[in-house]
Amino acid sequence: MTPLYHDGDRLFHRRLEEDPSRFRGEIVVAQVRDGKRFVKLLERGSKRNRFTLSSVNPAFEPLVDQILDWVGPIEWVHKKSR
Repeated sequence: MTPLYHDGDRLFHRRLEEDPSRFRGEIVVAQVRDGKRFVKLLERGSKRNRFTLSSVNPAFEPLVDQILDWVGPIEWVHKKSR
């Protein structure tokens, strides 16, 4: 999540069961089919109902063509005092 968010920051989000495509181009919390959750940029996948989750940190490769259980927009961030 670095450089956007850092260790100790708290992210508050809503869990939505709706169509994830309405959040394309946004940083979201997303749960993929195997139960793992990520904070990533939501992008279109190469297949219908699949999505690519990209990190804002270039050290991490995108997660391509993921099936999402749910996605939620980040509504509020509490930054840890540095």
